[in-house]
Amino acid sequence: TWHSGYVESNEVWTARSIHVVEGTLTVGSGATLTVEPGAVVKNATAARWVLESGAFVEALGANGASVVVTFLADDTAGGDSNLDGMQSGPHPGSWAVAGAGAAGFHVNTFTELRYGTLTHSGMMGRDEVWAGDMLHQVASDVTVSNGVTLHILPGAIVKFDALKMLTVNSGARLAAVGSRSQPITFTSSKDD
Repeated sequence: TWHSGYVESNEVWTARSIHVVEGTLTVGSGATLTVEPGAVVKNATAARWVLESGAFVEALGANGASVVVTFLADDTAGGDSNLDGMQSGPHPGSWAVAGAGAAGFHVNTFTELRYGTLTHSGMMGRDEVWAGDMLHQVASDVTVSNGVTLHILPGAIVKFDALKMLTVNSGARLAAVGSRSQPITFTSSKDD
């Protein structure tokens, strides 16, 4: 199933088919796009998700039924959807989530976000997981609120725009443990 355009009311993407986002997909204010556990969502080159303020994407996987959101050339999820065999491969930054409501893209530890860019800004009011295999762009200051945990998974790349920062308030928690083979990288947005 191919998707683009404007989601103006609640919508559910089932696990029964591969979902492909092409162009810009905008989730309107007040709308929730739910991606069922076990679903695979692939993004065409330069696909962009825009979440308006008050919009949500609930991509919450379950034990044994992960949600995978990845690039179209990622043949490890849902097979060879672009029908080119081994001619192309995925790379971080191939698709993006942006907009005033980008913090409304909700995932959990059973969600695999791969090869995209997530833009982060503002106050975090609930726990968030920043996935590995993703580029995380801090476009304006991000604050982790009291009682909230930010998990940054191994392999994540976090880039900061000029003079922007990540603040972890008293009573909040930052859990970011990389490894030798999958480090977590914090750097400038100018670092290519």
